[in-house]
Amino acid sequence: MPSGGISGAYGFHYQYLVTAVYILRRLREDLSLVGRAMLSIEPESVGADGGADDIVDFSIEIDGKVAQRVQVKSSFIPAKYPLQPADAREVFARLCAGADPGLAILLTNRPLSRDLLRQCAEEVVDVHGSVFG
Repeated sequence: MPSGGISGAYGFHYQYLVTAVYILRRLREDLSLVGRAMLSIEPESVGADGGADDIVDFSIEIDGKVAQRVQVKSSFIPAKYPLQPADAREVFARLCAGADPGLAILLTNRPLSRDLLRQCAEEVVDVHGSVFG
């Protein structure tokens, strides 16, 4: 089992890699966004209580308006730690606090638990294995 430092470093590495891949794919899919899209890493966000919340790992603004608020969850041993309904609910509750729920996205390398799969629409898992909310 990796130490906390190794797991933490892996998590940050995964988060930054996923962020880069995500924004580059988004721009490649719609070249009109080049010059109009802005990526913010760890932007300041406001929680349900009105205080600061660090839930947003990255956000994408298009023409100055937030288009997506994203949380990245990873595990060094993903198969051992499937994403549970309570984990997903907590992430989405915080991502959606004071914001349009349609803007919230969860990206992860963790498989969805059986219970979470039953609660999700089929389209939440893309061909690359990342989970989108």
